[in-house]
Amino acid sequence: SKGSMPNSSGNVALDKKGIPLQSGFPEGAPVVAFVCVINGFFLMIGTCVAYAIYTLGGDRFHHDHKIKILATHGLGWTYCGLLAFKVCTMGISIVSADTRKESRVRPPDQHVYKVFGAPDTQGYVLLEHDGAIGRFNRAQRAHFNHLESLPYVILVWLFASFIFPFPSFVIISVFAASRIHFANGYAREPKGRDAGQQVGYLCISVLEGLCVVGGAMAMIRQM
Repeated sequence: SKGSMPNSSGNVALDKKGIPLQSGFPEGAPVVAFVCVINGFFLMIGTCVAYAIYTLGGDRFHHDHKIKILATHGLGWTYCGLLAFKVCTMGISIVSADTRKESRVRPPDQHVYKVFGAPDTQGYVLLEHDGAIGRFNRAQRAHFNHLESLPYVILVWLFASFIFPFPSFVIISVFAASRIHFANGYAREPKGRDAGQQVGYLCISVLEGLCVVGGAMAMIRQM
């Protein structure tokens, strides 16, 4: 039977083995729809901001010159091909989120362990969420969150910087600040990561949008 033992880090009710009684995901919403809507929303906003930078940024002559170089070398598809990485990440995120929802394991826990041969009544081995050790665990998770996304962020930043150097510099600077805020907030409490995380997602989406705008314009000129 399930108990109602509170977790002092967020007062989350747990079952007898230490697993939250609720997953934390919106009830009734399929994970695939949840992930696709969030990613689609951010990409749409990022692309709109990117197009505004292209049309209203005041440096269109130089932007068009770089786009012409891409078109000359047939690199429009290379830029738009970054969306394949985006779709790949979304697909893996859906699998991860679906199993997380099913198991009801909440962040920062990434794995659940059990003692071999232990009776069924013994709880699972999970991360400590409270006190200095809890803050350490969440800070470590924030660090690995950053490292996990870093290769892709560097890739889209470099691609976007070729066409839009100064806007990309501003965006990656805001991203860097958001990640520091994310790490500090996450170390304090699980929900403390939200603000920095959302700003970071938006920055990545704008960089993606710059690549999409630049790639699409190059492809149009290739025709």
